[in-house]
Amino acid sequence: MENIGTMSNDFNEVRRELEWQYQQRSDTDQTREAHILGKVDRLERNMVELYEAVNERGAAIERLQAKINVLEQGQRLRAAQRFGQSSEQLQYVASEALVAEPTVEEASKLPQQRGKKVKGKRAETLSLLKDAEAAHYGLTDEEMICDECGKMMAVIGKDRLLPKVVYVSDHYRKQPRYRLNISCPHCGKTPETTRIYHGHVPEDIMIGSIASPSLLAHIHYEKYVMCVPIDRQVRDMERGGLFIERDRVYYWTNTIAERHLESMTTRWHEDLQAQPMAMIDDSYIQVNKEPGRKPSTKSTITMMRTGKYALNQIILFFYYMTASRQNTMEVLGKFQGYLQSDGAAKFHNLPGIINAGCWQHVRHEFVDALKALSNAQRRTLPIAHGLRIIQKLFKLESDYAQNGLSAAERYVERLKLSKPLAAEFFEWCQTILGDKKLLVSNPKLEAAVNYAQNQRGIWKTYFSTGVLSCRTICRRACLSSSVWDVTTGRLRIRCSAQKPTSSCTQWS
Repeated sequence: MENIGTMSNDFNEVRRELEWQYQQRSDTDQTREAHILGKVDRLERNMVELYEAVNERGAAIERLQAKINVLEQGQRLRAAQRFGQSSEQLQYVASEALVAEPTVEEASKLPQQRGKKVKGKRAETLSLLKDAEAAHYGLTDEEMICDECGKMMAVIGKDRLLPKVVYVSDHYRKQPRYRLNISCPHCGKTPETTRIYHGHVPEDIMIGSIASPSLLAHIHYEKYVMCVPIDRQVRDMERGGLFIERDRVYYWTNTIAERHLESMTTRWHEDLQAQPMAMIDDSYIQVNKEPGRKPSTKSTITMMRTGKYALNQIILFFYYMTASRQNTMEVLGKFQGYLQSDGAAKFHNLPGIINAGCWQHVRHEFVDALKALSNAQRRTLPIAHGLRIIQKLFKLESDYAQNGLSAAERYVERLKLSKPLAAEFFEWCQTILGDKKLLVSNPKLEAAVNYAQNQRGIWKTYFSTGVLSCRTICRRACLSSSVWDVTTGRLRIRCSAQKPTSSCTQWS
């Protein structure tokens, strides 16, 4: 205990000695220490500021990199849309807001300029063609018997009619036409008793035109069945020796549609409105020289058709200046039932109509998002998984059709096989929406997922009946990238590689 006390005393003495020495330090040492401590504090503050600046720069770099990724995705998407193959072999063009556009009645009252008719052009065109077998129009055998004497009458002359251009065995020929003048040689001894009968000339399909029914049938067959544009047909006619202006051929096709097909399309439209389900879609075209509108303004062609499983397929096209809801209701008319369309707001809440949506438009959105990615991003990002689920739905629908299932059988199979796939797809969409970092760097993916989620309630209609298809089959290839010239009645197809599925066109 004594040793411990001695050590404690020694320690206290040493402490007091050190405190005395510390108090005896010079003022210079204390000033130097304070300066060093202040410098350390400033360095610490500078370090904190540098860390904050680095973090801000890093966030700015991330934002700029996200913008670069968006621009690169947009460039890849535009390149794929322009040079690649579309998911439906079509290009979807967003509608433009049309402000202060004239109505159809106002536009119809505006003056339209027409070119002057060139005299002698018809004779020049016909002079270059070889003659076909002449057509002679006379009377029937019963009508050739004279009413007065009961004997056979004879031909006393013929009247020359306007020649027609006929299409015979891949050749264009000029067909001379004559109307026979017939009289009875037994009764007509004097001018007072002579009776002259004229042959029966078939009514011209187009009065005052050189176009024959065979030529018009060939033009319409090439245009609407073989998908040959009018411009190409005109060049083919020139190689065959028939030189006709393109505007004249467009006039023929439009006139035939107005005079002879309008009643048919009206009947088909009535039959289409009586169907339990229908499909509708819009396509946008450029219109040249339309009164009161700029040439760059987009107009709308609305396509309405029967469902995939309808017994008689009907497809109609309607032309409008704008894609308004009023025009859509005019196309639908008295239709009541299921309507398959895209997610446009104008197709929602229509009276007596159940909007069934379209899985094909969902696939469009995700295909565009996939096209916007680079090859490396396609392998790492999960977009392909959602597309595979949709493709499985399409494969099941194809199997239902190949197996010849009825509507009731398709309904049962969809509940058993297709509905779980749809539930998996929407769960996947919900997972994608939770990854905010992924959505920020991929705006097309975000738009596609939001589109699918917003239309989720509508697409459930597909599983409530067996009469619907999982996607619309309103192909717009025959109208994509086209220009309509109203002054010449001319539809200029810039890119028409796909065959149209329409059996009729109607310009309202």
